Amino acid sequence: LVKDLFSTSRDLVGRPQNNLGGDVLGPGSIFNLEGDELLARRKLLLPPFNGKNMRAYEDITEQEVIREMQSWPEGVEFETLEPMM
Repeated sequence: LVKDLFSTSRDLVGRPQNNLGGDVLGPGSIFNLEGDELLARRKLLLPPFNGKNMRAYEDITEQEVIREMQSWPEGVEFETLEPMM
């Protein structure tokens, strides 16, 4: 059964219904899409996220991460979802 599950096309099996990424990002997020709708969305999203384009954001991303981390408490647990939104 496990072998069948992992060797069967995703189109036949579908995506898991309990998906944290979809719950956080909403029902229209790429994490909840399937089939042709998923392929169309990926086709739109992939070109801007290639390595060359992403390197252009490297410095500003690093600066923003450092800025955000400076406000985090040290030595105690805290929720991380809110600071990442």
